[in-house]
Amino acid sequence: PGCPLTGPDWKPKHDLLAKPPEEAFTKEYQAAMVNCSRDFLKHFEAQKYTRTLAECFFNNKWHFSKLRLGGTAWTMDEPTDYLDWHALTFFSALFHDGIKNQSASHLVFRGDISRPMWQGNCMDGLIEIMYSGNGQFSMHPLMRESRRRMSATLYTYGSANAIGRNNLETTAWCLKAHCHDCDGVVPWQSLGGDDAFDIGDKPGSGNALIVDGRKRFGVNAIASLRVHAFRDGAQLCELLRLLEIKNGWSRAHSGALVSQVIPLGAEFKQGFQDDAAALEFKDLKTADFKNLKAAILRLLDQ
Repeated sequence: PGCPLTGPDWKPKHDLLAKPPEEAFTKEYQAAMVNCSRDFLKHFEAQKYTRTLAECFFNNKWHFSKLRLGGTAWTMDEPTDYLDWHALTFFSALFHDGIKNQSASHLVFRGDISRPMWQGNCMDGLIEIMYSGNGQFSMHPLMRESRRRMSATLYTYGSANAIGRNNLETTAWCLKAHCHDCDGVVPWQSLGGDDAFDIGDKPGSGNALIVDGRKRFGVNAIASLRVHAFRDGAQLCELLRLLEIKNGWSRAHSGALVSQVIPLGAEFKQGFQDDAAALEFKDLKTADFKNLKAAILRLLDQ
């Protein structure tokens, strides 16, 4: 009551007047979310889904409906201020209450955090898998410590190389992510229509990985060469992981090895703050990637 939900200034007024989530949401609502999480857990355990990672993720942003409350009063995806993280901690705590007896299944809470330098320790123990943009590579010590402290699996999200650029950039993206303590890369979207053969998912971007081929080629879907670049990157990262296990290496050891063969320095340009832009590499040569793979295999064989 008395908290505005419409009008040009509803958002700042709401932030000033609204109660915190744990007081604003009824006990019945909170119990319902706990029970819902518990039901998902029971289903996964009963079905013996022991290898499937199931993510609880809040994708809402209040500015999807700027003149009125459109489902959330906070930026839950790519949070921007303390109130957003406060809401995430509230929902994550309810989710974890529901799955506290988890044994064989893998239900996790996910956060897409584009500003990890502002998160602090508020999500420690409340995020099992964190996705962060390519800007994280400029703050590697912070990300490594956050990953250890939370503790969480860390991914980086962004874009594959644009059409007209070297597909090896996508392979190098995988290597850079691995050497910076990430466990995967995520192109922010993957499907494209017929025009994606000419421009990607949009001019200057390369995320149309699976393209509708019915109009030009009479087949349902065609995999972009960038899919093969991702495959090559995943294979190289797996070989590095095996080498780390064999020698007791850290990711820093892998980075020192890779950098002797492949230059992983990259430029990161965003069109706006949360732009899932691609990294742009220079001086990438096919022979260098082949030499890296051969060198890792020789080290594994020693």
